[in-house]
Amino acid sequence: MKSKEKLNEALNKWILFTLYLVVISFPLVYHASNVVLYSLWLLWLVKTFITPKDKRTVLTGLNRPILVLFLSLFLWQAISLTYNINILEGIKNVEGKLSLVFIPLLFFTTELSLKSIMSLFKAYVFSISSFSVFLLANLAFIYFSEGKLLIYHDFTNAIDLHAVFFSYYVFLNVVLTSYLYFRKDTTKSERVIYSTSILLSFIVLVISASKNVLAVTTVSLFLGYILSIKKRRIRVKEILILLFTILIGVAVLLQIKTIKNRVNEITELRGLEGFQKVRDGIFIEEEDINQFNGTSLRLTLWYLGVKTLREEGKLIQGLSAGDRKDVMNQKYFETGLNPWYYDYNLHNQFVQTFVELGLVGLIIYLVLIVLLFIKAIKDRNWLLTVFLSAFVIFQMTESVLERNKGIVFFIFIIMLLLKLNPHCNENRNIRN
Repeated sequence: MKSKEKLNEALNKWILFTLYLVVISFPLVYHASNVVLYSLWLLWLVKTFITPKDKRTVLTGLNRPILVLFLSLFLWQAISLTYNINILEGIKNVEGKLSLVFIPLLFFTTELSLKSIMSLFKAYVFSISSFSVFLLANLAFIYFSEGKLLIYHDFTNAIDLHAVFFSYYVFLNVVLTSYLYFRKDTTKSERVIYSTSILLSFIVLVISASKNVLAVTTVSLFLGYILSIKKRRIRVKEILILLFTILIGVAVLLQIKTIKNRVNEITELRGLEGFQKVRDGIFIEEEDINQFNGTSLRLTLWYLGVKTLREEGKLIQGLSAGDRKDVMNQKYFETGLNPWYYDYNLHNQFVQTFVELGLVGLIIYLVLIVLLFIKAIKDRNWLLTVFLSAFVIFQMTESVLERNKGIVFFIFIIMLLLKLNPHCNENRNIRN
C-alpha cells in the first residue's frame, strides 16, 4: 500500500511538472509541444489506473454536464466518420480533436493547489515574455542589418507560428500579468517586471497586426484597470503611467506605413464587389482575388459554407469531419476562389462547426460555451469570464479549434482557469 502511495505522490509531482512544460511550450512547433502532451497523457493514465475507485475525483455541480458536453462534441465528430467518404481525412480530423476529451478529463480528475496555479500563471508569463523579447530582438536585427521591417506573419516566422495565434497567447499574457500585478502578495520589483511585460505585449500585438486581438486586449485591460481602481487595489498614478506609456508606444508604431495599412484594413469595404459576384453566381477571375481583404474574404467564405450545407441537404448532420475540406474545395473551384484559397477553413468557429457538424454539433458547442459562462459567473471567476468572452470574439474571425496550436491552447487554458474558484484550496497530495 505504501509503495502505491509513494508512486501516486510521485506521479502527482510529475504531472505538475509536465503541466509547467505545457504552459511554456505553446509557442513551440506543435511536434515539440505534442511530445509534452503525450507524456502528460501517459502519466495521467498510469495515475488513473493505480488510483482506487473510492479515491477518484467525483464530479459535482456543473462539472459533470460540462465534461459530458466535451465528450459529446468529440463523439459527434467521430460519428460523422460513418457518413463521410474521405475516411483518412476524417480520422486525421478526429484525432486532432482528442484534446476535447483528454484535457477536460485530466483537469477534472487532478487537484491543483492555488499556489500551483499561480506558479503555472507565472511560468506562462515568463515563457510568452521571453518569446516576445526574442521576436523583437530578431525584428531589430533584421531591420538594422537588412533595412526590412517584419510585421504580421513575417514577424512570427522566426518561431514558425501563425501571427494571429501568437497574438492569442500574448492576449492571455496581458490578462494573467495584470491579474498577478493586482495580487496583494506581489512585490514592487515584480510589478515593475509585470508592467514591462504588458508594455512589450502591446508592442508585439501592434507588430503582429491582429486587429481583433489588439482591440479585445485593449478593452479588457481598460475595464480591468477601471475595476481595480474602483476597488482601490492599486494607485491611479500607477495605472495612468502605464496606460500613457502604452498609448505613446502604440501611437508611434501606428505611424509606420505597413503597420498602419494593416490595421486600417478593418474599416475598408474593399472587396465587397467580389463577395457580391459570388452571391450572384459570377465566376471570380484572377484580378478579383487581389481585391479581397480579410473582412470581405471572410464574408465570402461564411456565405459559401452555409450555402453549400443547404445545397447538400445536410443542415442537421453537417458535411462531416472527413468531407468538409473536399466539398468546400470543390465549391471554391466552382466560384473561382481556388487555387488561391485551397484547403482554407471558414475563418469562423461557429460557422465552421455548423458546416462540419450541422445543427447537432453547433447546438452541443453553444450549450457547452453557455455552461462554461454560467460556471465562471457562479464561481465569481472573473478571470475565466474575461477569457471566455475573448474566446467567443476570437471565434468570430478565426476557426480557432481547427489548428493544433489553437485547440490545445484554448481548451487547456479554459480548464486551467476553471480550477481557479472559491473552493481552490491546498491539495492534499500536491504541496508545490
